[in-house]
Amino acid sequence: MFVFAVISMLSYGALGITLPVMNLVFLEEGANLSSLAVLMAVYSAIIVATEIPSGIASDLYGRKAAFLFSKVCTIIGSIVLICATKSYHLAIVVVFLGLARSFSSGSFEALIIDWHNETYGIDALHKITTSLSVWDTAGLSAGTLLSGFISLTFKKLGILSNHFLGCFLIGAIMQFIIITIT
Repeated sequence: MFVFAVISMLSYGALGITLPVMNLVFLEEGANLSSLAVLMAVYSAIIVATEIPSGIASDLYGRKAAFLFSKVCTIIGSIVLICATKSYHLAIVVVFLGLARSFSSGSFEALIIDWHNETYGIDALHKITTSLSVWDTAGLSAGTLLSGFISLTFKKLGILSNHFLGCFLIGAIMQFIIITIT
């Protein structure tokens, strides 16, 4: 159970680190307000369009495989974003990050619930769903708070041309750690 809590908090923590600065990164990387709206619409459309296929893939190949695929997509999207030199790279980023969100939504939670039901029975389902909510909220909150500190640290160090990209670098590293633990 401890491992599930760590993975859940890390996963939502990585999401919390990147979400607050995603629009700022896109603007710094060449998007304008009009293209930003289009990028976010494409991101959302990909999530919606692939939600059912990702569930089917999760059923066919396993929840763990779907979850790991989402982490790989996040790493690829983050690396493309960090290395982006052209505005069309941002479109590639939103495709990978959108796929990551649709494949991660529900796959890890379903994996935990399946394990919990097999281990403790369906009567204890309320305990794990409550725990999942707490872990997810704690990770997302911590990640969101860290986002500002990471951005400021990268700005002071001058490591990347866009200091907001530091959040995506740290997020990608966290995804790699999640893959390793999983």
